[in-house]
This record gives sequence, C-alpha cells and structure tokens, in this order.
Amino acid sequence: MALCKEVGAGPMLTVNLGSGTPEEAAAWVEYCNRPADTKWGAERAKNGHPVPYGVKYWFVGNETFGPGEIGRMSPQKYCDVYKTFAGAMRAVDPSIQLIAVGNLFPSIAGLENVGKDINRAVLQGIGVGMDYLSVH
Repeated sequence: MALCKEVGAGPMLTVNLGSGTPEEAAAWVEYCNRPADTKWGAERAKNGHPVPYGVKYWFVGNETFGPGEIGRMSPQKYCDVYKTFAGAMRAVDPSIQLIAVGNLFPSIAGLENVGKDINRAVLQGIGVGMDYLSVH
C-alpha cells in the first residue's frame, strides 16, 4: 500500500477464493475500506493507518481453473462461489469493483478452446454481477 501511495497508483487486491471464505474476503474489504470504528478498520488503525485505504478493485480469485491450483473448480462452480463472495464483499462496501477470473484462449494445457469456453461460461454464469473479467 505504501508503494502504491508513493507512485500514485491504486491497488488491486485479490481475495483467496481457493482456500479462503466469503467472510475472510469481506473482512479484507472492511480492513481496507471501512472506518476505524469497525472491527477490521480498528485493526488497520492499530497497524498505523487510521484512514481507510479505499481499495476500489478486487479480484475474486486468480487462475482458478488451472491445473495444480488450490481449490481448482469448474467454471460453473466458480460462478456459484463468486456470487457468494461478491455478496459478502459488497455488503461491506457496495462501491467496490469486482473482477472475475477468466482464461486466455484459444487453449491451455493443450486443450483446444478451453479458455474461450471458460470465459463464455463465466460471462453467462455471473453476468452483471461482475464489473470486469480478467483474461490472462
């Protein structure tokens, strides 16, 4: 966060979808964005930063579909889990922008069109519940 401030950049944080929980994700949003009179805002203040960081952009997971990823899941399962995480996070701060996990196409791991199929499934499964789709 200090580096972002120093260079004039806004942070983009990723919540742990693989082994984390919606409650943990919501706690991170509270820590970063809510006043010091909240549970996690008070922790941030105790750590030397009483003013909220105001993190706007949040990735909900990262590379969730890759082989060897902790918590690897199908695109359909990801959509369901994403919605639960998004609801918990937006309940804390409705102004945040959420970024869903996509996949670079046309192929990963030698499987033709897997990435395109994943992106289509995520776009259809989450729809307007996401602000952005990360394709990388």
